[in-house]
Amino acid sequence: STGHDDISSSLIKSLRTELINPLTLIANQMINTSIFPDSLKIAKIKPLHKKGPIDKCANYRPISL
Repeated sequence: STGHDDISSSLIKSLRTELINPLTLIANQMINTSIFPDSLKIAKIKPLHKKGPIDKCANYRPISL
């Protein structure tokens, strides 16, 4: 399934060799400058059941997709 940018994971996987160096440079630059684009701060939050009764909110934890 695609993310917020509509780029599928299968496309990224097929281009991983070509993308690894540019993405590493971009990630390192973001870490070094502490500047992160707003588009990378968007996530879909889904509840993930941990254990116990499914009708108790305390038995879930959020995951970001």
